[in-house]
Amino acid sequence: LREAVKVLEARGRLTVRHGIGVFVGAWRGDELALGFSQVPVSIAELFAMREVLEEPAAAWAATAATAEDLERLRAALDAVGEARQPAVDYDRLAKLDAEFHMLIVEVAKNRFLRQTLDVLQRLLATGMETTLTVPGRLPRSEREHRAIFEAIARGDALAARRAARRHIRGARDAALSRLARAEATSSEV
Repeated sequence: LREAVKVLEARGRLTVRHGIGVFVGAWRGDELALGFSQVPVSIAELFAMREVLEEPAAAWAATAATAEDLERLRAALDAVGEARQPAVDYDRLAKLDAEFHMLIVEVAKNRFLRQTLDVLQRLLATGMETTLTVPGRLPRSEREHRAIFEAIARGDALAARRAARRHIRGARDAALSRLARAEATSSEV
């Protein structure tokens, strides 16, 4: 993240005022995505950045959520659950899953965080198959999403942060496990 801030500052897209904050100038998310896409990163690094971004987002959402925000989050959560019926459509499910995460960031009310996570979500979507196809991951993900939602609904920032961390680490572990199995299978051939 520091490197990205330095690059964006060098390009005039951010202004860093030490001790005050980082300020966004006029820029387009496509430029950020292009910059990130040109840096080779591992799946583990992408998930580490998800933790950096989504844990505070969940905590901030817990302190900022309005009744309307909670209704929108519940509807997004329900839509993810409904995508399993009658048969699982993994493409639709992955899209709804990403929308649920982005909605949490919207509820957190931090536009720069939203833009940054949007880029990260796109990198993950293009760089790997959804972890929801890993056996057992879908029901676990649903429980983790529910825990995040419930913590936000209670206004419990610490529980929301912890639930987000558990969820992201579970998805990371599923992705890394799938990669390890794929590598083992390809080395056997």
